[in-house]
Amino acid sequence: ASGYEKESYDERIAKLTAEKKQKAEDEDYDGAKAIKAEIEKLKAEKAEAEKAEEEETDEESTTLQEATLKEITTLKEENITLKEENTAFKKENTTLKEKVEALTNYIVKFIAH
Repeated sequence: ASGYEKESYDERIAKLTAEKKQKAEDEDYDGAKAIKAEIEKLKAEKAEAEKAEEEETDEESTTLQEATLKEITTLKEENITLKEENTAFKKENTTLKEKVEALTNYIVKFIAH
């Protein structure tokens, strides 16, 4: 239910309340009673419409939470993968440093002889 519909409910209830008051002043108690029943019916419809809107909002909120959790899980998995790749690169870097050191030592020994 949109805001406009809620306004419409309130407007109709206000209009009927004024009519009911006029009927009571005119001592048309049956007419006032009939309008009162109509007002009660509108109030119930309004409450139902508001409840439906609330449920819809709750549903959208739940869907959004689920999507956010899924995204967080995906990001965590990507983070783990990146950490693993980083560890692999560090090992490779260490190996390359060791090879450079070994070559440097070989060259120094070669030049020394």
